[in-house]
Amino acid sequence: MSIDESEFFQFSQFVTGKLQSGGAELTPEECLELWRLQHPTSVQYIQNVQTIQAAIDEWENGNPGISADELHSRLRSKYSSSHAE
Repeated sequence: MSIDESEFFQFSQFVTGKLQSGGAELTPEECLELWRLQHPTSVQYIQNVQTIQAAIDEWENGNPGISADELHSRLRSKYSSSHAE
């Protein structure tokens, strides 16, 4: 794997921006995770595009999926029950 110095600089700028915008409570690991979410590898990018295309294909073939309200309800049920201690 080759080292791209510009990526180190961009990451440094990213972390500096997070710290300046009130992200001082972030751990280094959280900063790295945010960076990776916002800057996927080319393989991750291709996988994301394929996943989105598969969803579009399903929709075009008559599968409407679930509504935003239903998704919201499912997520609330899932996460509110696990944090209701």
